[in-house]
Amino acid sequence: MLIRESRLYNVSTENVSSLPKFRNGSVFEQFLVDLRDVGYKVDWSMVNCPEYGVRQSPARLALLATLTVDPPQ
Repeated sequence: MLIRESRLYNVSTENVSSLPKFRNGSVFEQFLVDLRDVGYKVDWSMVNCPEYGVRQSPARLALLATLTVDPPQ
């Protein structure tokens, strides 16, 4: 996994609001597990873009992960 190899202190991403439901949630859930397994604290939520002046589909997924421990080698 690229995040494991790069050892970034912070990881952020945004994506479509349907990602947590894709394939019954298994893809997103595995992504969260993988991040946590290498030492990241993960927070995510749905953001209503028009509330922030963004002309985009109303809801987007926003995720921030912060490295809390050294990842396993």
